[in-house]
This record gives sequence, structure tokens and C-alpha cells, in this order.
Amino acid sequence: MPAAPPASPEAVAPTAPPAPAEAPAAPAPSEAAPAAGENSYEDALERGADLYKQGSVKAAADEFKKAIDAKPDSDTPLVAMGSALYELNETDQALKLMKQALAINPNNARAYLTLGTIYQTLNKRKDAAAAYKKYLALEPHGEFAGEVKSILPALLRARH
Repeated sequence: MPAAPPASPEAVAPTAPPAPAEAPAAPAPSEAAPAAGENSYEDALERGADLYKQGSVKAAADEFKKAIDAKPDSDTPLVAMGSALYELNETDQALKLMKQALAINPNNARAYLTLGTIYQTLNKRKDAAAAYKKYLALEPHGEFAGEVKSILPALLRARH
């Protein structure tokens, strides 16, 4: 979970993007059996999320890669992997994955949140503000909405 941002006008990005979302809940026994590869996808996402929360970011990234390989058309593991790569200071690759996730699902609020964090780290304030605004439009009362609302005014003031 990101650290609380400073309250100063020169607010900086949280030290880390939010932890990847939990893996989707297991289907009820009455639901159809998962398609081939579905279990490995779900398992990899869950293991990755657990490892990320424990601070084992590199190991989490390895699990997210397995989920991407199992379901390359899913935005969820791309966002999770992007968050992990950001933490590993692989900002360019993280940025690429966020854009890829948003091409698949342009309504992925967490992707916009992480994208804003990456842009803010790169001192691309205008891009960060745009990504954060999109996050707030999608999740105005989301888990990180308060933090984003506190960061946004400083980004908007600093734009030139």
C-alpha cells in the first residue's frame, strides 16, 4: 500500500503503487468447471498477490508473468506485473504494461492509479494529473481516492 503523500504543494508520488488487487474469488461449486489454464491463471495471480503483500516483489513478478502467459488478453495480471516492475525500478516496462492493460480495458481504475504514480515519479505532472483524474472518474470513492485528491491540486498548480 502506498505511503501517505506529503501535504506540501510539492507532493510526490507514493513510494509504491497500490498492491495488486486480490485474485478473483474461486467460483462456487455449482458453477461450470474452469477452462483449461484457468486454474494456473487464478493460482498465479493469487500467489503473486500474496508474495507482493509480503514484500517479495521479484517473486510476485514471476507469478504475475505466469498469469500473463496463461491469459495474455487479461488486464489484471498486466496491472499487477506493472506495479511490481515499478517497485523494482523498471519504470519504462511498468509504463508499457499499464498502457497495454488500458488498451484491453480502458475502465481499469487501478491501471490509471498506477499510471498516475509512474508519471508522477517521472515528473510528467500533466500526464500524472490526467491519469489520476481518470482514476477518480472511475472510482470517486475508491480506496485511494482521498490520497489522489490530496496530490492532484499540487500537480495541477505545477503544470506549465
